[in-house]
Amino acid sequence: MRSIITTILAIIVALAILVIPAAAQVDRVWPGRTFADWGWRHMVFGSATMILVWVGITLLIILLLRSVGALPSSRESMAAARQTALEVLRERYARGEIDKREFEERKLTLSAR
Repeated sequence: MRSIITTILAIIVALAILVIPAAAQVDRVWPGRTFADWGWRHMVFGSATMILVWVGITLLIILLLRSVGALPSSRESMAAARQTALEVLRERYARGEIDKREFEERKLTLSAR
């Protein structure tokens, strides 16, 4: 999944940085013409470029933060959500939040369900 996201991100960045701004430079394509001759198309390409650049920058920052471990990945979030009640009970007992008697009572209650 990460390679698919990286590939899509690379395509977006390539379009934003290379293709769209080059298309907006009318003088290179049709010598003697100006941006005023291009009319509303220049505004569309300029807006699309800015949106794609900011989306690309945002995705790069998110991927960078996930790769260094500052943001949890979806797999880590799902694993934490799948933690069973018995595992939580064992962790609380291991941390000393509950005593052995309370641990055994709650364990019996959970196993009865």
